[in-house]
Amino acid sequence: MFEMCKLRRPLAKLDCLVLKMVLELKVKEIKNRVGYIEKACEELKKSEKFKLLIESVLMIGNLLNNQNEDAKRVVMVQAISFDSLSSLSNTKGYDKKTSLLSYLESVLNEELPVVFDVYSDLPDLEAATHESFDGIRQDEDDLGKQLKSVTDELKQTEALLKSGNVKEEERKDLEESKSNLEEFASKAQTTVAKLHDDVEAGKEAYKQTLVYFCQDLTLSSDDFFNYITDFFGTLLGMHRKMEEMRERMSNKKKKEEEMKSMKKAAEASKKSVVKEGETEKDGEKEKEEEEDKKDGEREKEGETARVENKEEMKVKEDGEKDKEASKDEEKAKEEKEKVNKDEEKEGMDEEPNGMKESVLSELWNRVKEKENENE
Repeated sequence: MFEMCKLRRPLAKLDCLVLKMVLELKVKEIKNRVGYIEKACEELKKSEKFKLLIESVLMIGNLLNNQNEDAKRVVMVQAISFDSLSSLSNTKGYDKKTSLLSYLESVLNEELPVVFDVYSDLPDLEAATHESFDGIRQDEDDLGKQLKSVTDELKQTEALLKSGNVKEEERKDLEESKSNLEEFASKAQTTVAKLHDDVEAGKEAYKQTLVYFCQDLTLSSDDFFNYITDFFGTLLGMHRKMEEMRERMSNKKKKEEEMKSMKKAAEASKKSVVKEGETEKDGEKEKEEEEDKKDGEREKEGETARVENKEEMKVKEDGEKDKEASKDEEKAKEEKEKVNKDEEKEGMDEEPNGMKESVLSELWNRVKEKENENE
């Protein structure tokens, strides 16, 4: 630093040195800022979600504008100014409560819920909202002014060398300074010129984006991007609010259904208890009936057994009577045989035939009586 103070115009030379140190960094920074705008413009034009969102706004707007018009007077708007998007939240319906924004949110939630993820298509949009070509042009102009100070210093050095009013030991330093300034100025001018071309290309890309979306060509880039992000923020905020409300309603409905289910279960349980009681009573009744039936069967079986015993006794008695009749019959036969033998042995008895017949008749009568009793 002390050696520089010995040179002529030390502050100008210091400015040149500083510019040489920061030039590349400043150029890169400005290019990045232009790049954010260019990429955001390209993302907006390619985003299907953003297009669906703007088309939905246009559809609702055209529907409201032409709902009371006849077919001949219907006018379909083909574009919407992005600065009017902020008015959607302030436009109320007939009930003075429902805003156009809330209606848009409900339609999108039912038909196109994918648009609420629009930021996934626009990763560079947020960065672009902080940049504007006015600010970029100002930084570019400042860089140009600093470069001009370099060329001015170069001219001053050349003029001093040509004047001849330089000591020999100073001339060597001036010539070296001139050589360095010429080399830096040449590179810096090329770099700044290339930067200017990049900035102009960015401006053209932004202009084409305004044309693409039918926006005012005088609209600044920062306003353009902020209109969009403000609209997104309001819409997404409304969506979160409505989602919370829908979730609360869903939970409430779920609880009501659970209460109904519990009530039905309690009623069913009560009916089941009553039915079980009735079933138990029916079971007891059936059991009693079954016992009565068994008693009847047992009584019937006992009666049948008594009848069978009675029949067996009768059969037994009849058998005994048959035995007695058989014995009497055998006895009668024996007596008859005895009589016959006696008649053969002794001959004809002196008694009259009438008496013999009476005895035989009496015996046969007794046999017949026994047979009749057995029958």
